[in-house]
Amino acid sequence: MDPLIGQIMMFAGTYAPRGWAFCQGQTMQIQQYQALFAVLGVTYGGDGRTTFLLPNLTGLVPVHAGTAASGTVYPLGRTGGSENVVLTTLQMPAHTHTVAVNKSPDAANSVNPENNFMADTTDSALGSGPNIYTSTAPNAVMGPTALSAAGGSQPHSNMQPYIAMNYIIALEGIYPSRN
Repeated sequence: MDPLIGQIMMFAGTYAPRGWAFCQGQTMQIQQYQALFAVLGVTYGGDGRTTFLLPNLTGLVPVHAGTAASGTVYPLGRTGGSENVVLTTLQMPAHTHTVAVNKSPDAANSVNPENNFMADTTDSALGSGPNIYTSTAPNAVMGPTALSAAGGSQPHSNMQPYIAMNYIIALEGIYPSRN
């Protein structure tokens, strides 16, 4: 069965068969591939006078052009996405971190938590008095390292598991008529 001109398919071989080309963004001469140019135009690049480009699917996963149910628009020939991303706090789910603190039995004498410990207060509600810390250790130091942000802001891979294969496009065959 002859392919439709411009038809793309996966091919497990190491070469493009006769009448096909790899989808690697090659520059094509309009004069030599007039029927294929009539199908593709300059959707994937080229000057439209003497040249046009084949789609470049190297390192990309094709998605159907159009508007998704989510409302995202995918114009024909556009690329998008990222191989690596850095998460921000806006992308993390809301969450909390709890900490258990043993307080010192000594009386509070400071408002500064750095290098100090939770202490007995003169008020019944912890933290309601002006001083809630002491320098007398019960068993642990509260310091900047216990209260600071964590993480390295390094990108991580955003790619699904994959196997590399070749996409090929039909340079010749049956001209695809419109409905």
